[in-house]
Amino acid sequence: MDLYKKQDADVRSDYWICQGKYKHYKYESNLDNGKVTAHNKEELRRYGITHILNAAHGAWGSKGNQTFYGSEISYYGIAAEDDVDFDLTVYFHPASEYIHQALKAPKGKILVHCVLGKSRSPALVLAYLMIYQNLSLADALEMLLQHRAISPNRGFLKQLQDLDLELFLDPFVI
Repeated sequence: MDLYKKQDADVRSDYWICQGKYKHYKYESNLDNGKVTAHNKEELRRYGITHILNAAHGAWGSKGNQTFYGSEISYYGIAAEDDVDFDLTVYFHPASEYIHQALKAPKGKILVHCVLGKSRSPALVLAYLMIYQNLSLADALEMLLQHRAISPNRGFLKQLQDLDLELFLDPFVI
């Protein structure tokens, strides 16, 4: 699975951008030296972003909503806290479905972000890879870690382990 195109290797940021049909993902780090945020509509247009999944909706420094982005960009906000006790599992399937639908859209390109891009947004991207790309948690982690240091908190990792068991446990093993 090609996660990263060579011509994009010089782009840097704290956002996950997924594009293409099911098997093409890339992580872009620091769009324009870290000055571009999910709040810069001009830069989002320049990068062809059609969808945004904000895993820190309502958190400090996170201003986006559908009204802000208008009809140009589809927005989905999740008010997740980066806390080991926060239940992110209730968002695994809806967020994965949103990413999946964004990637199925013509020229669909989704930006998945949070505050630092290390815990909440990677946890949701991992869930998507597990649910829609049938990757185990280990394979999904390996894929993302090839391109960026991520650090989902231990509570999110436990929830992803439970998802891994739910998705990949052999139903004939008792």
